[in-house]
Amino acid sequence: MDDRKADRPNFLFIITDQQRADWIGCYGHPLIKTPHIDAIAARGVRFDNFHATSPICMPNRATLMTGRYPSVHGLRYNGCSLSHRANTFVNVLRAAGYNTAAIGKSHLQPFLDRPPILARPARERLIEEAWRSSGEDWGHEEPGRYVTDEDYVFPTPYYGFEHVDMVTGHGDHCGGHYQQWVRRHVPDWQFLQDPVNQLPHDYICPQAFRTPMPVEAHSSSYVANQTARYLADRQGDDQPF
Repeated sequence: MDDRKADRPNFLFIITDQQRADWIGCYGHPLIKTPHIDAIAARGVRFDNFHATSPICMPNRATLMTGRYPSVHGLRYNGCSLSHRANTFVNVLRAAGYNTAAIGKSHLQPFLDRPPILARPARERLIEEAWRSSGEDWGHEEPGRYVTDEDYVFPTPYYGFEHVDMVTGHGDHCGGHYQQWVRRHVPDWQFLQDPVNQLPHDYICPQAFRTPMPVEAHSSSYVANQTARYLADRQGDDQPF
């Protein structure tokens, strides 16, 4: 084995979708139990002073990927796409010889099949003079790509990722490759998802609901299992990930 390769660490990023810091046990929440996250915090570093560049999902994800402010990388609100010209830390790792994979939610492109709602018409904001199209496809996370049982094949590298196993959406009802897997492997899946199939409850919380979906078929389990499989396939590989 090349000594330089042996000295290079592997990187595994686990990013939840999503909760505030004070909704985690290690930050003192009196009710919510997060034992696995707490165990990681106990063995590592837990930040007490950390600031996000944007409270909005997609701009902040793009910032994590690029290390830039939304005003620089250009993804300022949900429903837009990070430019394929943007340099991500994944591109840097890939160029350095790392295996790269995204398993789970990326949300660097819209996963809705409609454009973002603008505060004012584009002509009033001179977008025509500011926008330069690169001719790239911006719809790889849209639901229309996953309507068949045949797994949608991403053109790679996708923002630097050579392997992509996509999960779109939120909570109980997720799409992407996960939904294609559900349709193939989970009988009667139509009756196990969505608020209309939620279990009886005595609380009002529209965006947090429990359904009869088995734990082993939940999107979180899918991401964990697919990640474990990807890592197992790399055992003995001289190339870091």
